[in-house]
Amino acid sequence: MAPSAPRHVLVMDDEQAMLNALRELLEEDGYRVSTSTFLLDLNHIKHLAPDGMVLDILFAGESKGWPFITLARLDPVVCLIPIVLCTAAVTTVEPMLDRLTAQRIRVIYKPFDLEELLGVLAATVGIGGRPEA
Repeated sequence: MAPSAPRHVLVMDDEQAMLNALRELLEEDGYRVSTSTFLLDLNHIKHLAPDGMVLDILFAGESKGWPFITLARLDPVVCLIPIVLCTAAVTTVEPMLDRLTAQRIRVIYKPFDLEELLGVLAATVGIGGRPEA
């Protein structure tokens, strides 16, 4: 039996240093990683076909992640891609936590523990960057 392809994670964050760190961490754990310093349009995401997305809620100081999440959850294809919200905007996200959880969106607050992020991704898109059995 041929080995399974690694799980593909799309990471969107406006801070290049965060993207670089997450790419390195996730690739070391066996994931295939695509990154963007801006929120990609839904057609581009469909073309990339990630198994999961990690994104921040704030881009250039604006809450651009909320409209993105709304559009993503309304799209019949993109709505199937799990989202992990990785943000420092605790006071912005906390009032929405129940709604996010109901939409199957996991939330991790910055600064985060690397093992916590890997654990959430493993539970969301597959263990160690490989598909779940």
